[in-house]
Amino acid sequence: MARNSYSIGILLIGLAVLLLLGKLGVFHFILSFFWPLVLLAPGLLFHILYFNRTWPAGVLVPGGILTTYGLMFFFCNIFGWGSMSYLWPGFILGVAIGLYELSIAVVTGGFGLAP
Repeated sequence: MARNSYSIGILLIGLAVLLLLGKLGVFHFILSFFWPLVLLAPGLLFHILYFNRTWPAGVLVPGGILTTYGLMFFFCNIFGWGSMSYLWPGFILGVAIGLYELSIAVVTGGFGLAP
């Protein structure tokens, strides 16, 4: 019974710390600056899984798109969203990068990786 009450106590302390951090605005700051990681992390994961030969070459298309968009949004978070007036071709470039990676992987047989 004592072990169960310790677990509940630790859980309540953890919940109180989370609520306190939320009230102090820590989560808002982290999420407002690092939200492009939601796009960048899966994009890089798709590339890693392709290069580890776990997934087929088709994952390079969304991987290239998500990675390009994530980097663009990080740039805009750092230097301001007014720079999007110059970066808007990046939305087209993201699709082009994904398709280019796929064409390299399929047509030429990969990125110099031995079979």
